[in-house]
Amino acid sequence: MHRQELLARRKSDVGMTLIELSVVLFLMSIMLVIAGTALFSLQQTATRNDTTVTDEQQASTVLAQVSRDIRSAHQVTFVGYSSPSPTQEIELQMNQPAGTWVEWVYTPSAATVNGTTQGAHTLTRYASSSASGPFTVSNPTITTPVNVVNGSASPVFRYFQGNGSEITTIDSPSSLQTCTTRVLVSLTVGTQKSISGVATFQIGNDVAITDQDNQWGSLPCS
Repeated sequence: MHRQELLARRKSDVGMTLIELSVVLFLMSIMLVIAGTALFSLQQTATRNDTTVTDEQQASTVLAQVSRDIRSAHQVTFVGYSSPSPTQEIELQMNQPAGTWVEWVYTPSAATVNGTTQGAHTLTRYASSSASGPFTVSNPTITTPVNVVNGSASPVFRYFQGNGSEITTIDSPSSLQTCTTRVLVSLTVGTQKSISGVATFQIGNDVAITDQDNQWGSLPCS
C-alpha cells in the first residue's frame, strides 16, 4: 500500500476534535435554554389564564348568591349588629325561607365574626332563625374562595332609596332599614396564588329589594 493511501486512511479515521465538540455542546446548551424558556413562558401563561378564569367563576358564584339573598329579602335590617358597618356587612330579613335572617360579612383582615374565626379578604354568609342571632356559618357554606381586596374607599355594599339617591348616613341603621330599595354590591378580586401577571378585577351587581321597592311610595323616606 502506498504511503499516500495510508495517510488518506488515517485522515478519514480522525474523529471530532475537542474544540469542535465544545462548540457543538455550547450550541446545544443555547438551544436547550431557549426551548426551556419558551416552555416555561407557555406554562406560566396557561397558569395565569386558568387562574383568572377560576377566580372569575368563583367570584361570579359568590356574587350570584349575595344577589339572590338581597333580591328575595323582605328588608335590610341591622338588629344583629351592636356596631354596624354597613359598607362591609349587611343583614337581611328573608321572605323565603320565612323566619330566617342572613348576614354577609366582609373582613379585610382576620377577625372573629359570630364566634367564628373569619380569614382576611373573605366574604362569608351567616344565617339565623332570629334577627338578634345567634348567627352561624350557613349550610351550605358560602365563603368566597377568592381574595376580596376591597379597600376603605371601595365599599362592598352601597345603599339606595326609591328615588335613586344614595343613602350616605351609614351610621344610621334605621334609615337604611326603612328606605333601602336596592343595594349595589361591588367586589374587587385578586388571586390567592403567588402568580405574577394575574390582574385584579372588579365584579358587581345592582340588586333591588323587591318588597321595599314595591312599598317605596308609602315609605316615610324623603
